[in-house]
Amino acid sequence: LMDAGLGRRPSVVTVACIGLGVGLPSALKMEMFQNQDWVWGVGLMLSGLFFAVGAVVFGLEKLRVETVNGPGNDLRIGRWWTILVAALVPVEAVVLMVWWLLQTREWNPETWLDPTGVYTAGTVLAQWSVALVLLILANRWLADRWSSGRGESS
Repeated sequence: LMDAGLGRRPSVVTVACIGLGVGLPSALKMEMFQNQDWVWGVGLMLSGLFFAVGAVVFGLEKLRVETVNGPGNDLRIGRWWTILVAALVPVEAVVLMVWWLLQTREWNPETWLDPTGVYTAGTVLAQWSVALVLLILANRWLADRWSSGRGESS
């Protein structure tokens, strides 16, 4: 928020209020807490997949040599890491996510795509979609704000 031009104090207050507003329902209702644990627990597998894809795009060998084994690191990671991140991590992430989401069909055959259910594939996909749209919009807004502040065209 500070990068977007908001001062430190208003940024802290805004983040605190958003955190309170988003976290309060989970604190007050156990079903909401269970739902959020389910949705974002599965989301951790998605973030691992994003890490692997980002690492591949960046260059796995470059990442391993310059960052992972970079200056100040006393634990050296071998070439096996490159193979692991390139092949095993993406496959594992996709298999686990598909498996977990298909499990919801066994648990709730009639409602497994219900976006309002606690443990359904529908709630995962709906909440991920909302989060993705919000993050894309925020990224575009911040990128436009940042580039216009530097006199660049977007």
